[in-house]
Amino acid sequence: MKKKILLSICSIILVSLFASTSFAANNIKESPKTKIIIDGKSNKYTKTPINYNGRTMLPFREVSVNLGVPNDDNHIIWNGKDRSIVLKKDGINVSLKIGSKKATINSVEQTLDVEPILHNGSTYIPARFVSQAFGKKVVWDQASNSVLIREESEFNKVKSILEKSNAASNSANNMKCTYSMDMDMTAAGQKSNVKISCDMEIDIKNSISYTKIVMNMLGMSIPTEQYTAGNKVYTQDLLSGGWNYIEIDSELYKNQITQQASLELSEKMYAGLTVDTSSKNDIVLKGNVYMDSLTNQLNQALTGSGIEYDTPYMEITLDKDTYLPKKVKMDMKMTINQTVEGKTEKVTADIKLDMTYTDFNGDFEVKVPDEVIRNAKKAEL
Repeated sequence: MKKKILLSICSIILVSLFASTSFAANNIKESPKTKIIIDGKSNKYTKTPINYNGRTMLPFREVSVNLGVPNDDNHIIWNGKDRSIVLKKDGINVSLKIGSKKATINSVEQTLDVEPILHNGSTYIPARFVSQAFGKKVVWDQASNSVLIREESEFNKVKSILEKSNAASNSANNMKCTYSMDMDMTAAGQKSNVKISCDMEIDIKNSISYTKIVMNMLGMSIPTEQYTAGNKVYTQDLLSGGWNYIEIDSELYKNQITQQASLELSEKMYAGLTVDTSSKNDIVLKGNVYMDSLTNQLNQALTGSGIEYDTPYMEITLDKDTYLPKKVKMDMKMTINQTVEGKTEKVTADIKLDMTYTDFNGDFEVKVPDEVIRNAKKAEL
């Protein structure tokens, strides 16, 4: 079973959590695994976040300070008599009251989804409302069980950068890329390491690609090569060294190869990434965020398993003039709870993934060798 899980993870190059939690009406449930990420950085709270009627609630003073409200009695005002809260920042005054769904922003009344409450002696306020009141975008990421909170101007800046990058890469004729993955894995008390390197040459215009893969795992080094052209994928047989092929949907492959260097466009990415202003030679985006495209593949491959993910880290480097991608780095940790014959086995994985892109519109040709086409046999599926 260990090999099955390991190979499933390796074959997709992964990531992310799918932890769905249901809440009864008027129910309070502590959510210690909920991550609060503000402006690309994960925040720690001394009081545990809670879920109240399906809404994330945070301790009012801590979340206010993390949103930039000065931590003093002139900006965070608690009135014990009527149990009301006033928060002041940059000319914005937010008033809330425990037990009331009525709130005001600069004296304009608002209706809340849920009211502020007392829990274990601490006052909790709705994270979405107070964040939006101070001009933040709020995005819930189901995969990583995270609340992503971002300054709206920065949210729009990251959105614009990623859209420009995709426009540039999607218009390229060809490119080269290198992928490497290093994964430390623990299953049934045993530790193992898996390393995968993958070099690709891609003719985007003509939908042809060449891939060389080397997988090192369980004391073995497993190399293979692959060509894809039209409606066929040619793969070198690991034992004989000969070539086999399978038929695929050529239109689907054409669409996939066109987006090979595309970055995910989603509110989660815009909210979770921040621009690194210290970088002078490149555009660098970084933050605690996952790609849905990876997590969806992993969830499908491990259907029936309980998957939990720790706080991820992503770093994207773009050419400052062309916006073409240069590097993508992802670090992630996950736990898989696999049940077999009534027994649950926990598998943990610490994964580092690096992708490097070069030679956009380069002077090279990608071609399936004639001998591969001539000698390849149709694979038995």
